[in-house]
Amino acid sequence: MELEEFGSLLEAYEIWKYERNYKEQMEEMFTNSDANGDESARMTRFKRVTRCMNGPNYELAMNIVGILNVVTLITKGIGESESLRSLRLWIFFQIGINLIFFFELITDVVLSGGVKKAFNKKFRVWPEVLCQILNIYVTTIFFINFDDPLKYLKEVKYFESIIFIRMTKLLPLLYEIATMRVIIETIRNLIGPLTNLIIVMATIFYEFAILGMLFFGGRIQTITPQIIHDASIPNNYYLVNFNDLLSSFVTLFILIVVNNWYVIVAMCVDIHDGNKWFTFYFITFYYFGVIIGLNIVVAFAIDMYSAVLRLDDQKQANEKYLVKIANQRFKKKNSIDKKSRGSHARETSLAEAEEPSDELLVPEHAISN
Repeated sequence: MELEEFGSLLEAYEIWKYERNYKEQMEEMFTNSDANGDESARMTRFKRVTRCMNGPNYELAMNIVGILNVVTLITKGIGESESLRSLRLWIFFQIGINLIFFFELITDVVLSGGVKKAFNKKFRVWPEVLCQILNIYVTTIFFINFDDPLKYLKEVKYFESIIFIRMTKLLPLLYEIATMRVIIETIRNLIGPLTNLIIVMATIFYEFAILGMLFFGGRIQTITPQIIHDASIPNNYYLVNFNDLLSSFVTLFILIVVNNWYVIVAMCVDIHDGNKWFTFYFITFYYFGVIIGLNIVVAFAIDMYSAVLRLDDQKQANEKYLVKIANQRFKKKNSIDKKSRGSHARETSLAEAEEPSDELLVPEHAISN
């Protein structure tokens, strides 16, 4: 592929990507425009605004505002002995920063062509919507209770929660780190297949939770003598029981991660006066829940991670190869251009030397006469 072909292909791709993202909203905006040149003027303005809002300078400015927002939280934590006036100023400053991010949210929705497209295209819209809902609520409460300083501490906690939620907008920056990019892509590709596996695990949990309530339901209490007199059972382990469905799910989760499962088994056997046959319940759950169910999930996740890592390495290698080819073509073209310019300069100098002079040539014998 020649350098010109590579450049043309890249340019065509960029034009196609731009038209795909903004063609629909541009057609909607300019369908009913006047025929007196307003259409081209409005389209030019829209392109400029879109280019500015999607440019690196706008992103840098909003990131600086976000970092400033986090800095205000740090300074607030340092100065705990703040006066009422400084606390009010801090809240007003947070309201101002939230207004800036509200402008960013509106801009993202307008330039994306609607709320649905904004949610699909830009991740930062999701946490910012939640932040703005909390901001409207706490700002209203702040102005209603403006003369009640006792309510300020609760309002400050709301503003701090907004800052923590807004920090999740920086998660896409982790995509630039190779390891984090592979992990994010692995999780994204696991969402679909894991749904079916989670349904299978939930079915296993439900079946064994019903059996556990049948075998051990209502038998594990704080005053159960078998538990009180067994020194091998730690304190508060009576909370790990099968007395209801939710408690059964929690107990089975403890068993599936193999956290002191032998203590739970010993406790359940004790309440049945040492009947060892009930241990088969836990052995069966361990077989279906851990050996089959959990290991399939782990193996699937490891296999998906290996596949994503291999594809990412191949993608990076292909990008480096294309850049290398482009640089080689570019250097080759520059060398050819330099040679052609040098040969052209030599041809020009030779042509000038071979041209006859405009001065009159007088023979030597005529000069001597």
